[in-house]
Amino acid sequence: MSRTCRALLVGVFVALAVCGALLAWLAHRGLSAREEPSALEAWAARSSRQLATPEPVRDARNPVLVSAQVLAQGRAHFADHCATCHASRSRSSRRCAG
Repeated sequence: MSRTCRALLVGVFVALAVCGALLAWLAHRGLSAREEPSALEAWAARSSRQLATPEPVRDARNPVLVSAQVLAQGRAHFADHCATCHASRSRSSRRCAG
């Protein structure tokens, strides 16, 4: 067997071992929005968000200034459009989404 072929086989084996370990970890621990994310999950989320956000927009600031009125409007919008499925367990017995 040539040296290149052997190196390729070792690389494939290592990649499969890493994928298998990752799948076993996910099967054991899973992904959840309710508990503190692991360091790997936090890194993956930050990296994905950075890759998905165009560079000129990354440092943009929210043009809406925080005020009591803005917060009240946001709470009212959440109550009307989001709370049915996304309220905390103590506030809603109905569970549509995590």
